[in-house]
Amino acid sequence: MYVNPTKAEKMINKTRRFIHSKTCISVKSPILCSSYRHQPSSSRNASLPKPKLSSPFIISPSSSCRHRRNNLTAALTRKDLLDILTDPEIGITDLQKLLDQAIDDEDYDTAAQLRDEVQKRRQDGRLAIEEANLTFYNAFQSGNITAMADIIGTGQHVQCIHPLSGCVAGREAVLESWKLVLGSARLRIAIEDVRIYVEDNNAWLTCIEVIDGSDSKGRIAATNIFQKQNGKWKIVHHHGSPCPPGG
Repeated sequence: MYVNPTKAEKMINKTRRFIHSKTCISVKSPILCSSYRHQPSSSRNASLPKPKLSSPFIISPSSSCRHRRNNLTAALTRKDLLDILTDPEIGITDLQKLLDQAIDDEDYDTAAQLRDEVQKRRQDGRLAIEEANLTFYNAFQSGNITAMADIIGTGQHVQCIHPLSGCVAGREAVLESWKLVLGSARLRIAIEDVRIYVEDNNAWLTCIEVIDGSDSKGRIAATNIFQKQNGKWKIVHHHGSPCPPGG
């Protein structure tokens, strides 16, 4: 099955072609190769012209062809790298691929720039997820079903597992379940031990919900999964389970 390559993969393919064009030797070009070196001197001189050491096509016997073939990121121009770092369509996953390639190539200047961009995007993503998570819990505490409907994503993959309940799947069913939850007494919810992991269009957040309400108190271990839909982070999965005593 054919899969469209990512922008990072296209960039790697581009640099592979660039390096190939610089290191592939024409049969008409003088080259110091093993078969040539082991010929008798008379045969060697008769078969090929004496190579000029200044020729850009000469590969020294001590040169590492493997390094030349794999040194992809070094072939990127400054404009190529700037385009990569500023293109929002090139996501964190693609940047990480190029970062790994730069490290393999020992191109540490490029690797440092890619590393900084990956870290910046992850940090920006974490801040965006913290804001989306706050929006979710504000709707939860206030009992605002309109705000809850706005933060919940669309699609049949949207799911919710309320404490001690089964899985509710599909946006409409999930919203109906929240109407029942939000119709009860108001809750005060504090969030502890928040952990976030962000990729390009998906993010995972785990936390402890400290519940303080007139009818219920306790600690809930929660997992919230977010997905970027139409440029905005939406929650597509919420799972809450009671913590054991002392947990």
